[in-house]
Amino acid sequence: MIKINITSVEAVIEEKPPIEGWRCFKDTGDKIATLKFDLKEFVINEYNQAEKTVHVDYNNTIILSIMLKNGFIIVEHCICMDPKEFDMHKGIEICKERILNRLFELYHPVEIKNPENLKKLSIKAQ
Repeated sequence: MIKINITSVEAVIEEKPPIEGWRCFKDTGDKIATLKFDLKEFVINEYNQAEKTVHVDYNNTIILSIMLKNGFIIVEHCICMDPKEFDMHKGIEICKERILNRLFELYHPVEIKNPENLKKLSIKAQ
């Protein structure tokens, strides 16, 4: 088993139309403040800050696991059918792209149609 530390990611994400970001609504009296950010930048930042582990097994299988700052774990794998053509860097890039696509699915923006109708929830600890 080989362990490799990956420090950062370059833009390996499929080019899709840019998502403007999602809105976070905060209670500021009578007004609702909207916070916007670039989703692609956010996902890459989350990936870069995550703890990453690469396992190479059987000379043809790469398993890339990451643990996000909040403790959420994502695992992806890539298998080369012919061990003679095995390229570790290409396999890591494939796994990285799959994980970034998973992160896009997790952080997909949701538009709240009527934020004024949201009910507040409060829980008191005993």
